Amino acid sequence: MHVTSLNLLNTIQQLNNDDNVDGIILQLPLPLHIIDKTEEFINCIRSDKDVDAHSILNYNLYRQKSISLITIPVVAAVREILLEINEPLQGKDIVVIGRSKYVGTPLALMLSQTVADSKNSLVSDATVTICHRDTHINNLTWYCKHADIIVSAVGRPKLVTHRMIKEGAIVIDVVPGGVGRVTVACLISNLLELARQRKKMK
Repeated sequence: MHVTSLNLLNTIQQLNNDDNVDGIILQLPLPLHIIDKTEEFINCIRSDKDVDAHSILNYNLYRQKSISLITIPVVAAVREILLEINEPLQGKDIVVIGRSKYVGTPLALMLSQTVADSKNSLVSDATVTICHRDTHINNLTWYCKHADIIVSAVGRPKLVTHRMIKEGAIVIDVVPGGVGRVTVACLISNLLELARQRKKMK
């Protein structure tokens, strides 16, 4: 089925207005013919149904370290993994590979600040270096070899090889076979939180 901008906008509005719907996810990336309107569609989703936390209100709350009920699922997944590992992050050198608005950038923000919320506390204050798919391989190799933790969120297989990782370093690969299952769990957690809040408001 060929989805038009109008079709998608109408569907989002129908879901926004449906009291039986507690969460809305816009599967990204969108088809090429409407991909340039991605942010417009995302911001049409009501913030209290925005399970991905991508709408401008939820995204800005996160960036400003304000009280936010939900966190971008990928960011929450990496946080949960680091909490499970229980590795102190203060003073560590961390490389985040990827600078996308909804993954790499918020990940770097989380890891470079002291983050505390109602669910979990992750004291970071690490030194974070952001690389990306166009970082020269020699520079990327150098940064990775000196990193205590590497978070690869660039979506390119085999970008980081074993020769680029120092002994004892932690590597988190943000892909379906890596962090994917934890991300899904965090997504469901967001949905439950939004549903609870909506129930309180009724």
